[in-house]
Amino acid sequence: MRRLTLLCLAALALLVAVPAAGASTTVTIDTPSKIIAKGALTPEDLDAGKLVTRVVVPDGYSSKKCAPVLYLLHGTGSELHPAPTEWFVQGDIEHANVPAIVVVPGGGPMWWIDQWSNTARAPGWESWFLNEVMPAVSKRYNICPQRSAHAIAGLSMGGYGALYLASQRPGYFGSAASFSGVISLHRPEWTGYDRFNQLWGPAYAFYALAHDPVALVKNLRNTRVLVEAGDGTTIGNEPLDGPKRLEELEFTGMSEDFVAHARKAGVAVTYQKHGGIHTWPNWKLDLKNMLAWKPFKKVVATPKTWTLATAAKQGDAWGYQWKLAQWPGSAVRLSLAAGTFTAEGYGKMTVVTPKGKTVKATLPFALKGASTKAKHIARVKKPLLTIDRLAPIKVVVAPAAPTATSPITVTFTTTQALAASKVYEIGLTYVSGGCGQTVVARVTQPAKGKVVTATLSPSADKPAWCAGTAVAGVLAVAKSSTGFALGDILGYQQVTFK
Repeated sequence: MRRLTLLCLAALALLVAVPAAGASTTVTIDTPSKIIAKGALTPEDLDAGKLVTRVVVPDGYSSKKCAPVLYLLHGTGSELHPAPTEWFVQGDIEHANVPAIVVVPGGGPMWWIDQWSNTARAPGWESWFLNEVMPAVSKRYNICPQRSAHAIAGLSMGGYGALYLASQRPGYFGSAASFSGVISLHRPEWTGYDRFNQLWGPAYAFYALAHDPVALVKNLRNTRVLVEAGDGTTIGNEPLDGPKRLEELEFTGMSEDFVAHARKAGVAVTYQKHGGIHTWPNWKLDLKNMLAWKPFKKVVATPKTWTLATAAKQGDAWGYQWKLAQWPGSAVRLSLAAGTFTAEGYGKMTVVTPKGKTVKATLPFALKGASTKAKHIARVKKPLLTIDRLAPIKVVVAPAAPTATSPITVTFTTTQALAASKVYEIGLTYVSGGCGQTVVARVTQPAKGKVVTATLSPSADKPAWCAGTAVAGVLAVAKSSTGFALGDILGYQQVTFK
């Protein structure tokens, strides 16, 4: 989450309207926001002081003929590769031969949502994207109207944004793809993220659940979904970066969690795991795989039955344009079944039906058939959105300030009974500094509520701990896996070696 230097900003200004040798032209559109206060924007969000969107227009495009569109979302970026331009500087998107207009919105590490911010829902990046960027693109370019012509994809933070935004506009996006995405917010390793409460509010509360792709899988039942993830091995001659490997394994665990829930919900999800760590060789492969997956395949135009859960103030649910009088204080669920439109939750809502009829009513209510008379319905007592709770494990590391050669002990109390096919893996790997050390111990301990203690010592080839910051983590992994394996990260503790 680093700030751009003035030198970086000056360099970004050179990327405006650059033709890509014979394949495409990149156009930069000013997309200022009336929704996001100027004071809320940081240098990371801007290019030469402006909030912009870049559009890669394929060779041969003519406004006389409509074209499909791919919205391609960036990750959090870095000083070397700022978020708004990383798909150009590192991803070489101008030469990717995407058979569509490619739209890359700007912004920094904003997570593509209207941030919780202690109930303020600001800055409103989701609203900026849906209500300002997308209309600006549609006004400027002749985009084909069919759902099958609209795709959205992204890497890391952008992978999260792609699945979340597709879940909020299922009637528009026919396909969505996540590359190493943060797509299972309530895994224990992520609820401890230092920005979690500012972005999504308290874990397991309505706003966080209404922004978790796992909790929203039913919204995507009529959408083609692709999930790409790396297995922690490097690609080609790429050097191994321990922190990037650990980061990828964390998000791959999220990907597999999402995929399992999506398949159970009947979502048409394709999952591809391959070599890769949390770096650009992985994401360029993901983009190639997505194009081979054919993101503009035919999909159902309008399903007869659908469900859409949300915590937004307004939206478009399969042609039902709706707006609440104020931000909801709980999840809202809209659905269509047997010709009846149902709106559940709390608040006053205005709905414009697909036939242009306006209805105003207090939730919960139903509209049967073509009727414009809302009928009050019984309120559901259970929460409209729920998710399985994963009990985090508290990890204790001793000594608190380890010496160069001393073993460390990792102690925790089990919070679940593991399946017979799994064991606890206790691993230590560096997130900064270090010298490539990774130390692992395994404990077969399926009983719940038992205290487990493991001893980790420097490896034989490196008999002293290296200076740097590491994490000692507890994972549940398959017995058959080897090395520092991919699994459910149940808890971790930071360790500093001086």
